Amino acid sequence: MSNGRCFDLAARLAGAVFLSTHPAILYLPFTIYHLLLPVKWYREDSIGVIFSVRVTPRASRTEIVGLHQGALKIRIAAPPVEGAANDELVRFLSKKFKVARAAVTLVAGANSRNKVVRLANLTAATRAELSKLELI
Repeated sequence: MSNGRCFDLAARLAGAVFLSTHPAILYLPFTIYHLLLPVKWYREDSIGVIFSVRVTPRASRTEIVGLHQGALKIRIAAPPVEGAANDELVRFLSKKFKVARAAVTLVAGANSRNKVVRLANLTAATRAELSKLELI
């Protein structure tokens, strides 16, 4: 299948309506209001919550900086040596979101600054902390 046909098929599956015979001119089925809706930086599933984290090691203190490009940006006081920064991240997140350390799992990025973290066993306090971070 040629690239043009793949584009046509993907666009039609997404609900696009072609306004002309040229494949680049199409109408996507959403309005400008969809762009104004808040986008959650985390995703809930049957186990708990999963989200992306951008870590900066060797900071003066461990703290949340804010949301940056869809990821929670966190400064970590520990150096990135032998998993010390990962341990500090798990300890900090368990304290911040009021869950046990065993409920915080690094899904991906153990050797990277960009990580994917899962929080299991959500409580009302955890959900309250997540909603506070949406306002940052």
